[in-house]
Amino acid sequence: MPEITYREALNQALAEEIERDDNVVLLGEEVAQFKGSYKVSEGLLEKFGSEKIIDTPISEAAFSGLAVGAARSLRRRGRRREGGRLRARVHA
Repeated sequence: MPEITYREALNQALAEEIERDDNVVLLGEEVAQFKGSYKVSEGLLEKFGSEKIIDTPISEAAFSGLAVGAARSLRRRGRRREGGRLRARVHA
């Protein structure tokens, strides 16, 4: 098995989840334009576009609001409901 860095493993895992599930997005401070802390999200903006890889303001309240709004939007459209509860993953 080839050895890879933690950064590469995280990048691959994020890419796999975004490809696997159309509802998955990556929200965070500097994850798009500056490729994230330690370049973990490097290449994801180019691969998936700005609708999936989203830079948030440097404000916990702002990106928390974005995540809640996204989850509520999914609920209104009736997606990803399991047992009456919305199942959402947010990577910040």
